[in-house]
Amino acid sequence: MGTIAKEIWPNFFIVGAMKAGTTFLFDILGQVEGIYMPDIKEPHYFASADIPESASRIVIRERSNYLSLFSKAIDAKAIGEASTNYLYSITAPYLIHKTIPHAKIIILLRDPIERAYSQYLMNVMNKDLGIHRLSFYEAITTDYNRTEKGIGISVLYVEKGLYYEQVKRYIDVFGRDNVIIMFFEEFLKDWQDHLKKTLSFLKVESEIPTITKANQNAFYLPPSSFGKAVVSSKKLNSIMKFVPESPIKTQLKNLVLGKSIPKPPVSSEAREFLRNVFQEDVNNLRKLLQRPLPWKNF
Repeated sequence: MGTIAKEIWPNFFIVGAMKAGTTFLFDILGQVEGIYMPDIKEPHYFASADIPESASRIVIRERSNYLSLFSKAIDAKAIGEASTNYLYSITAPYLIHKTIPHAKIIILLRDPIERAYSQYLMNVMNKDLGIHRLSFYEAITTDYNRTEKGIGISVLYVEKGLYYEQVKRYIDVFGRDNVIIMFFEEFLKDWQDHLKKTLSFLKVESEIPTITKANQNAFYLPPSSFGKAVVSSKKLNSIMKFVPESPIKTQLKNLVLGKSIPKPPVSSEAREFLRNVFQEDVNNLRKLLQRPLPWKNF
């Protein structure tokens, strides 16, 4: 009889809010000796029941497929994965705890107004959503009213920024000692220090990798009809991956994706609307964490 391979599960999870730096942290940790991160970010395994079968994103639903992500992590001390839906999901904390009761949880949070705006800008650049004609204020109020009335599917601009209950669930389930909470705003200012704290939290003794930060402010106007056709071409996209970064490639991106410009500011009416929506939740989160929050809007 052959030897049955040992199942390898992750022992820590990045469950930070969407648009709060989880990809940056995922990439950094993947370069640290002693830590294993899978090739796929956002497998959504423990929140797969929340995501429709028709969703276009990659969702790992089968146990065997999920475990295959970690099959090469035999010698790693810390094994992790990152799925932003785990923070918003009501059931994910309990499912993770049932499977890996001693898991470590890393939560990244961002000013909920800035987080919603970053999500909106991502949607503006997404050729499939078709909502770029709405201003930010129109987008959030339309989405908020849709949610309040239970009409249609929400984009979750507001809901994904209501952190209090989301964070409390993880603290209640895993205990404060097994949950570390970091803030996007502070993380960007000194990611090395935050990485050191993260490695200490994971009990990993390794050198801090050398990296260069990506541009956090790049924003592309929606592509033209020609650009949409090019973006949808898998063959052209695969070719572009092998084209080195250069002024010529930048010009091609501008032609295909649209012009790269500074992010437009949030309007005062949109900011005030969201501040009124989020204020109570932010106050509750501040009390829960027993610390000031580094958010300029509150």
